[in-house]
Amino acid sequence: MSPRRGLTLGKFSPLHEGHALLLRAAAAHCDQLTVLVGTTDNDPYSFEQRRQWISDLLMPGRPPSSLDLVIIPDPDPNVDVQKDEYGTVVDESYWSQWLSQNSKHMEGVDLVFTSDRYGAEIARRIDAKWFPVDPDRETVPVAASDINARPWELFGLVSDVAKPDVALTIAVVGAESTGKSTLVKRLAEHFETTYAHEWGRTISEAHPTLTVEDFDAIVSMQDELIRTAQRLSNGLCFADTEAITTALFAPTYLGQEHPLSWQRAHTQDFTHYLLLDPDVPWVDDGTRILDTDARMAFHTALLSSLERLNKPFTVISGDSFAVREAQAIERVEALTIQR
Repeated sequence: MSPRRGLTLGKFSPLHEGHALLLRAAAAHCDQLTVLVGTTDNDPYSFEQRRQWISDLLMPGRPPSSLDLVIIPDPDPNVDVQKDEYGTVVDESYWSQWLSQNSKHMEGVDLVFTSDRYGAEIARRIDAKWFPVDPDRETVPVAASDINARPWELFGLVSDVAKPDVALTIAVVGAESTGKSTLVKRLAEHFETTYAHEWGRTISEAHPTLTVEDFDAIVSMQDELIRTAQRLSNGLCFADTEAITTALFAPTYLGQEHPLSWQRAHTQDFTHYLLLDPDVPWVDDGTRILDTDARMAFHTALLSSLERLNKPFTVISGDSFAVREAQAIERVEALTIQR
């Protein structure tokens, strides 16, 4: 029996549970699957992000698989075209251009999988069989446009593989004894959501003498904690510390820079940073390694790094923790409104 070749397509922007149902159904019923990812100039998520989501969904951890998966961009030749009541394009010039653009990906396709009724027309034009998955949105009653319009209400329907990219994530950073960890917990409680704790502190309390390998682990473990908090959140979550802070602590603990932390600092992407000003009294809780002067120097280095790396941030100041908490809540509320 010859391999069954399948085709599916969509923007997957963001990838939600309806898309996941479609992709899993397609993968289960064919040996070779081509996924066309629709792209335009103003997509909220990059093709690379969406390619990774699909790959993570269908081939998590890249285990051995019988599925031959190909994920490719599908630039929309004309977004302003006439469609019928089912969303099927009725402009022949569009079809001519689209089929020509994707002809090499259509060769040998037996099955066209969609949860949109335009799949029937695609299948007809390439002499394949249409495999409708959930055309009336009965099992997963949502569209990506709904999620983009109401992200807080519908975040639960975003696929887990996409949630880390879709969630609004606020990193709370600052020198020692600025109330960072307490503020993260209070913000998560106020907004009824999740937070990622500072794993660097966890490991340093367990092993006071840290090594380069420990710092490597801090970078990867903190990322994993943040991804978990994002997946479990309501669309908004908080992170206690991140890679810039880890990089700035490295010379104190290791006596040298930690390049991996700086590499991650360049690529780590948070919605916003809240930088806590060290204008509250320094309190020695038995774990501090910076005195008052060193704390100010650390704050200056952190501020400089955020500016140099072009990270969006707000300085939270005030000699009262209640005042600082109110400032932080106000800033986060403004960011959610902007979204």
